[in-house]
Amino acid sequence: MIKTDATMSIRLTRDEVVELTGKKTRPAQERALRAMRIPFAVDGLGKICVSRRAVEERLAGRNPEDDPASEPDFSVFDRRAAHGRQA
Repeated sequence: MIKTDATMSIRLTRDEVVELTGKKTRPAQERALRAMRIPFAVDGLGKICVSRRAVEERLAGRNPEDDPASEPDFSVFDRRAAHGRQA
């Protein structure tokens, strides 16, 4: 069954990960994703989870990891620690 945009999952399917990486095993897929600088996670079942948006951004030539606005500002914790306060 082919999914339409309205029913498409936010993460890639196993087949899509294989197609993207050209690899069938998890270790090989991890190496390929790292080489492509595409962020991923491994779920509790040991399966690779790749955000569809991350792939789209990367293929468009953008890298969300390079955008400082995409990261939360944790400096508030540094200031608390500097003043002897615990978070």
